[in-house]
Amino acid sequence: MLINSFGNTTLSSIDFVNNAVAIQSTGSNQLTMYGLRISGSTGYAIDSTNDGTLSLTSSILNSNGTNGSGTMRIQAIPSVPSRR
Repeated sequence: MLINSFGNTTLSSIDFVNNAVAIQSTGSNQLTMYGLRISGSTGYAIDSTNDGTLSLTSSILNSNGTNGSGTMRIQAIPSVPSRR
């Protein structure tokens, strides 16, 4: 699932099985996830880059990252100060 620059997003009660990356989110204000089951991702189960708030509760992440990437990547990109 690709989530790109959404405001607030909630994902609940979804099964993701045998995929490359289950959830890829970039630049969203808030990403809330609960009741997910993610298994068999060859890449990350959850790949979050520069999201404001990330919440994951009551979920099962199992057997992901078979290509060596791991289960989750959460990364913030710092803002660059403007020059005046």
